[in-house]
Amino acid sequence: WMNVGGSISADLRAVDATSTSIVWAAGNGGKVYRSTNGGTSWSDVSTTAGSDILAIDVLSSTSAVIGGTLNRAEKTTASGATWTTFATITGFSSSETIVDYSFWTSSSGSATGSEGSIATTGDAAGTWTADTVTFATTPAITDSATPSVGVRYVVGEAGFVALYDNYGPTAPSDLTVDGDATDADYTQSTTPTL
Repeated sequence: WMNVGGSISADLRAVDATSTSIVWAAGNGGKVYRSTNGGTSWSDVSTTAGSDILAIDVLSSTSAVIGGTLNRAEKTTASGATWTTFATITGFSSSETIVDYSFWTSSSGSATGSEGSIATTGDAAGTWTADTVTFATTPAITDSATPSVGVRYVVGEAGFVALYDNYGPTAPSDLTVDGDATDADYTQSTTPTL
């Protein structure tokens, strides 16, 4: 490992990159940094909102979406020179923290919230559609991963691991979905199997 963040003093919580050159990092107090040379130097492209950022997903070399506390969601298409706040993510409470984004194209992706909410977009975060899912018990969700379109894992406190599989298994009895025929199946595991 090599320290490449020498000029950054903020507490960072999220990172994403489009290449070995274009890297974005974000964290507490609305701080966002962008490097075009693999971290040799960083530009402060922070937002003015000031709340903590826990999620960033880079859509292109000049576009990114960020999310954080209090359902804060912003997007830039100008390398961070300007940020636009987009509407509250449908299905997320006003106090929910956005803990992860995962975009599989520059316009289609999903967001995961700390209270177990999941929403998808097909227009680069312009509008969001909630996937209503209710876990029997929902610990604080802390991160997620999307290995392929339609598949998402979420993890949280107390060993919580859940799988969202658009093509997969039937939901167990301790998990319910809103009944919409287009929804994915959900499975829940309270103890991760490694």
